Amino acid sequence: MKNRPLGCLTATGMIAAVLTGVAILASFAVSGGAMFNPGSLNAAEGDFPKGGVRSHAELARECEACHTAFWDEARMQDRCLGCHTAVAAELTDPVSMHASFVALNTCRACHPEHLGATSPLTDFDLVVFPHEAVGFSLRAHREELPGRELECRSCHPISVREFDVSECQDCHSEIDEAALAAHIDTFDVHCLSCHDGVDRYGADFDHNSTRYPLQGSHVDLACINCHEKASSVSDLQATSHECVDCHFEVDIHEGRLGTSCDQCHEPSDWNTATIDHALTGFSLLDAHAELSCQTCHVDNQWVGLETTCYGCHADQDKHEGRYGTRCEACHQETAWSDVTFDHALSAFPLTGAHANLSCESCHLNAEFTPLPTACAACHTDPAYHAGLFSADCAACHSTSAWHPASYNLPHSFPLGHGGGSASCATCHPNNLSTYTCYGCHAHDRNRVIAKHQEEGINNIANCLRCHPAGREANDD
Repeated sequence: MKNRPLGCLTATGMIAAVLTGVAILASFAVSGGAMFNPGSLNAAEGDFPKGGVRSHAELARECEACHTAFWDEARMQDRCLGCHTAVAAELTDPVSMHASFVALNTCRACHPEHLGATSPLTDFDLVVFPHEAVGFSLRAHREELPGRELECRSCHPISVREFDVSECQDCHSEIDEAALAAHIDTFDVHCLSCHDGVDRYGADFDHNSTRYPLQGSHVDLACINCHEKASSVSDLQATSHECVDCHFEVDIHEGRLGTSCDQCHEPSDWNTATIDHALTGFSLLDAHAELSCQTCHVDNQWVGLETTCYGCHADQDKHEGRYGTRCEACHQETAWSDVTFDHALSAFPLTGAHANLSCESCHLNAEFTPLPTACAACHTDPAYHAGLFSADCAACHSTSAWHPASYNLPHSFPLGHGGGSASCATCHPNNLSTYTCYGCHAHDRNRVIAKHQEEGINNIANCLRCHPAGREANDD
C-alpha cells in the first residue's frame, strides 16, 4: 500500500488554508478587530476627556489603543497609564492608594473591561479584591463577622480612597465595647499600626516565633505587662528583652550583682534562683555549700549580712573571744571541728614530742582556756626522783623525749666518773636517794670486800665515804 500525504498537506488543502487565513485577516481589517471582542466596552463618560476620549466605548474599533502585540515592549498597563495620567502621577507617591497595587503589575486585576456598556470599571467584590496589597487583609473580617455583610462602605463610607481609624472603633464597640476600651487604654487608638487584618498580633499570636519565646511565668502575662502603650509594631518589637529593664524595681541586690538576672533567676519563678555565690564576694565552700539559703538569709534578708566567721558563729565560740575573732586562723570550712591551729601563735609553741600530741592530750573536755605552761603542771614528779629535784623539769629534760635526761644540777660525785656516760639508773637503780657502785664494779666486789676487811674496814656499803670523788690514785 502506497503512502498517501495527509489531506491538509495536499495542494488543495494548502490552498484552502491560505484562503482561510486571508479571509480572517480581511475580516479583522474591515471590523477593526471587533471579531475578537469578548464584549462591549464600558460607555460611562468621565468628567473630562482622557487620551482624547470620554469613555472606553469610543475605543471599540481601536483595539491597539489598549492592547499590545506580544512582540511589543510596552504592556497593556502602559497604555492605561498613557491615558490615565493622574493615576500615573499617583504611582510616584509611595503612600498613595494606587502605589500599593504596583506589585500586581496589571490594572485589570481591579478594573475589568468588556463586560458590557453599563458594567462597573472597578471590581469591588471583596472575595477577590486584592485588599492585602494595601497592607490590610480582609480575611479575618470575612471569617469573624458571620451574619454581617462586609462591604467597602463598611470601612470607607465616604470614598475608597479615604479611611478613618474611628471606623474601627465604631464597629468594634458594637461587638465588645468593654474589650475595645481596655485595648485602647493599653495600646492607644492607632489600630492599623499593629493590626493587618490577619491578626498577627491578636489573641492567637505565637510569641515563640519571635526572638523572645515566653517561658515559665511569662506565658501567663497579659500583653500590657510588657508592652504598655506600645502603639505600633515597631514599639512592640523594640520592647527590651533584658530582665533588669522590667524587674529593676524588685532588684533587692540594688545592682550589686550586675544586671544579668538570668544568671541566677529562672522565668518559672522569680524566687527560684541558682546563684553563683562567688559573684557576691563570699564563695560557698565545703560545709557552707550544703546550707540552704534561708540558713543565712533569714526572712529573705539578702543584703547587709555579716561575712566574717565570727559574725555568724560568735555564739559557738567556746574560747569566749580569748583567741580573737579570726576563726579561720584555726578552723576550716569543711567542719567546725576541723582545726589546724598554729600553736606557735600561742605563748606555748609545740616542739619535739609535744608537736605530735592530739589537742585532747592537753585540752581535756575541749577546755581551751589558757593552761599552765610549766612542765610539772602536766608531768608529776616521778617517785624515783624522791623529791630531790626542783619543779624545773627543763633543767634536765627536753621536749624531744622524756628520756634520756641531761642532768645539769650540782652533783657530789663526778658525773663523768671513769669516763662513762651512764644514765642515772646505772648508779641509782631503785631511786635517786640511794646508789650503788657495783652497777659498774660488780666484777671487783669480792676482791674489794676481802681487801677492805684485811685493812680493818668493815663498812664497805658507803663507798663515797672513802671515795667521794670516785677512784683515787692509790686505788687498786
